[in-house]
Amino acid sequence: MLQDLVYAKYPRPRKLSDPHADFTPDMLESLLNKDDAELGWAEYARLLGPHLPAGTYEEVIYFLPKAFSYLRHHEDDALDLVDAVFGFCSVNIERLRQDDLELSVKQQIMACLKHWAREFRVKHYDAGMCEKKGWRLDYFDLVQNSETICEGTTVLAKFETLSPLAIEFTRFLAFHEGDITRASWFLELSRARSDVYRPPGLPEIQNLLSDKRMLRKACAVIGPQVHKQNPTYWRDTLRKLEM
Repeated sequence: MLQDLVYAKYPRPRKLSDPHADFTPDMLESLLNKDDAELGWAEYARLLGPHLPAGTYEEVIYFLPKAFSYLRHHEDDALDLVDAVFGFCSVNIERLRQDDLELSVKQQIMACLKHWAREFRVKHYDAGMCEKKGWRLDYFDLVQNSETICEGTTVLAKFETLSPLAIEFTRFLAFHEGDITRASWFLELSRARSDVYRPPGLPEIQNLLSDKRMLRKACAVIGPQVHKQNPTYWRDTLRKLEM
């Protein structure tokens, strides 16, 4: 277990070195003075970076297991934190390997992605709800966790060292073995290729998401009953995918 492996070697830090001189002394003191239970996505992001972490690898890795747990248990904050966690692991993969943490970290990353994709939930905003949010739309359909999954896999691809995990996860959805949830996610990621938050541009991933034969198989798994549950989403999605 990642937590046990980390804590056996790295205790909670008593100081943060601010290696890039990006924090004030008060900010560093505030981070250290908070109990673990008080830490939220903003604190974990400041601690881990990955570009401007509050401490060195040895100082901040103590917080990595807790940050992974936070990602899974606070889905509303996951989009704001996934860059820091997945990025930290990508940037520090050699150190993680030296500490025999590489496999455990990879398992945690895949567990997060699969956790976010464990259900396929569409939130439908009707005209009134759109108006309240200031959107000039007749309706809007949002797939819960889609932006987080796209951002997480994009971070893995961007830093390159852990990009195979993004490919593995996409293949997990593409080869769905008749599972309706996984097939739905495969179609959603294909649909999202032109969104602000989109799947990474890795050729292996783009080839899967544009494979008409595989998309048709996923459509066949979904079935009309699922379409009825979220009619506007599936109508627009299948039209966009030319299915």
